[in-house]
Amino acid sequence: MEQTTVVFGRRNLLAPKHFELLDIRKYNEKNKAIVIDFAGNGAISISKIARFCGTVERWVGLKLGNDDSSYKNVDVLGFVYDQLPGEDVGEFSMAQRNLIAKYLFVKRCFDENGNLLSADELEKSFSKINIVSHCHGAYEASYIGIIAERMIKSLGYTEADIRRAFNQVLHISYAPKCQHSSFPMIKINSFIDSLFRDTASRYKRAYGEDLRGVDIRYDKPGRYMGIVAPMNKVPILSIYSSQLINTPENSNLNSLVDEHIFATLERDNDWNQGYQSKNAKNAELVSSVVACCLAEAMAVSIRNAVLDNEKNKTDENVSGNEESVCMFRKRELHEYIEIYNMFRECYSESDLLPVVDIYQFMYGNGEQSNGTRNFSSKADTDDMLM
Repeated sequence: MEQTTVVFGRRNLLAPKHFELLDIRKYNEKNKAIVIDFAGNGAISISKIARFCGTVERWVGLKLGNDDSSYKNVDVLGFVYDQLPGEDVGEFSMAQRNLIAKYLFVKRCFDENGNLLSADELEKSFSKINIVSHCHGAYEASYIGIIAERMIKSLGYTEADIRRAFNQVLHISYAPKCQHSSFPMIKINSFIDSLFRDTASRYKRAYGEDLRGVDIRYDKPGRYMGIVAPMNKVPILSIYSSQLINTPENSNLNSLVDEHIFATLERDNDWNQGYQSKNAKNAELVSSVVACCLAEAMAVSIRNAVLDNEKNKTDENVSGNEESVCMFRKRELHEYIEIYNMFRECYSESDLLPVVDIYQFMYGNGEQSNGTRNFSSKADTDDMLM
């Protein structure tokens, strides 16, 4: 018999293990910006998903606590998979996927009175959603996106309406075990990864390159690394690295400790690299890039969350700042290449790259002449390890 519940919660420094358990059916924070975390299939305990959520939180420079103003407008959400019998991995059941699609995606199609949103309102509503995944989590996120799309279409929205809304969701994935996505996606892959071997071969066939360092490719809908991919409805920005954490190229590719685990891009509160990636310049670049992309997407999400939350419109922390709120739409995916190029240029000047503080995006330094925003040099984060 399939499970009809799912272990679900959010990052909360005041909760045990910094993870507050929630009932997904009662989760009704439609006016919050959210990051939905889909960890790898090893996330079969609260401790593991709590660590994953903590890494994502540090990527965007958020300080989330009940006494912090950002907590009113942001949730970092995660799940624990049901463990498969006799194995140390897990996955969602179909009933659980339907549950997540219904309460985290379809529910955002309605206003507070239960009325369907217009196509424009739907687009803005979905701009408050962001996704981070690892390995099997990318598969789950894509599968749930397909289910949500079918459910939303049954409400009367056109495919064009749904595509407009889904294009507002940014999905960032490390070592994804899925080549397709329901949402615009930034993928990070290492060639020194036992599960990436086939993709690495396709990459080299498509581009005829023996990659060194870090490279980036923008794949339009319908194509994947130069190969026709009819199922791919959205663009994908792929970041490839020959070595992220200085793993020897002749290492044992049968071991998942190579460059597959999410800790490869992990950072501590002072933006030092994690134990897996210490002194690894490629991991430094890639983790900085994805942190900036996610932070900028979150900045748009938070702006919209603040504007849509009536009780916060008079808050002293946001009043008077509405003139800094631009269009509610996130960047087109190919525009994130600007962030990548910016960080590549940083390496010619300094080995120290900035931590992203999301509030600097929102209210800190204003718009630069080239349309991008300034980045802070230090995030304001609490001391947290989990």
